Amino acid sequence: MGRLGCEIVDLDSLAPMAEGRAAMGPNQVLLGNLNPVTVLRNGTPEQVAAAVAQCHGDAGSRYIVGAGCEVPRDTPEANLRALCEYAKAHGP
Repeated sequence: MGRLGCEIVDLDSLAPMAEGRAAMGPNQVLLGNLNPVTVLRNGTPEQVAAAVAQCHGDAGSRYIVGAGCEVPRDTPEANLRALCEYAKAHGP
């Protein structure tokens, strides 16, 4: 996928972010990878922040915060806020 010339590659939660970074090189912008059910819907705000920090660390600086698919119905507002707060705190 990294050779297709896409500006952004959105990785599903089942695709390890570190492997995606290794396969696509340091310049590809990567998005997502946060487990949408286990972490985003069923986790705590603290777990969301820790998981997105792990994704960010694995992806490096060319990373966009996001769920590794869609945001499921019934995701707690506090978890979405934790996701947004991480993005704001670590933005460009």
